[in-house]
Amino acid sequence: MKNIINISLASICLLLIFLTNKKNENVLITKENYNKEKLYTAEQINDYKEIISAANNSNQKILLVFFSKWCIPCQKMEHEVFSTSKIKNKIKQKELLYLTIDIDLDKNKEIVSKYNVKAIPFYVIIDKKENIVKKDEGFKSSREFNNWLD
Repeated sequence: MKNIINISLASICLLLIFLTNKKNENVLITKENYNKEKLYTAEQINDYKEIISAANNSNQKILLVFFSKWCIPCQKMEHEVFSTSKIKNKIKQKELLYLTIDIDLDKNKEIVSKYNVKAIPFYVIIDKKENIVKKDEGFKSSREFNNWLD
């Protein structure tokens, strides 16, 4: 019984820590604005269409990251992986376009279905024709995600 209480308290503490960390909104980074170190908020599903259009114009691949605000591993990856200069530099080095997609927004249901997202965090690299190059799901450390990008 004592273990259950300790585990419950630890879980609540972790949840509070992750919820109090400021979560970036959906961020769209293109080759052009990434070099200027500007981040743009992706507010609508047509941003997905815009990133596909940008990929067609630049012949770049796209990294899509599916998440939810209630997902603790997603929050942890945002804080420990995607916000780090190591991963940002790797995305830049790979010349990937980058878009995060909140699975809970109605406007994103079509994209979630298209990529058959069953668990989050879910990340996929697609080409300009929206073909999957590689995909994976679940929490990865910065080192693991960096290796996955290779």
